[in-house]
Amino acid sequence: MTSKMGAGNQISTATGGHHNYLHEEVSVIARTINRVCKTDELLTERLPIDPTNDDLFHGCSDGMVLIHLINHIEKDSIDMRTVNKGSNLNIYKVRENLDQSFAVAKTMIKVIGVDAQTFLDKVSYLMLGILWQLTRLLAM
Repeated sequence: MTSKMGAGNQISTATGGHHNYLHEEVSVIARTINRVCKTDELLTERLPIDPTNDDLFHGCSDGMVLIHLINHIEKDSIDMRTVNKGSNLNIYKVRENLDQSFAVAKTMIKVIGVDAQTFLDKVSYLMLGILWQLTRLLAM
């Protein structure tokens, strides 16, 4: 369950845990993705991501944004010939893209307790952890 707080959201888990994130975190990551990936032809349907709402989580759930971010960090880390492309991919093709992006992301950032299912389920606070680490690498 997600509840809105003044400057952020609080997520309550089924086990009684609580996780918070700020709207500004979502905004910074969305604006960075929009800036860095604006010329990527395969992302035209996903960009721009609205930095004022939860579009970030929906736009990143199929792995395409992750793949492009990773390739902006380290050129050709993911061979685009092996990526499933299109706007209406089935769940198996989406999972292949996410698995491929996580395999490479693990060589760049800390990925603990997060996998393809996290992005498929759009678990916002865990997605932010991965996206924040990747966007931070873009600034280096």
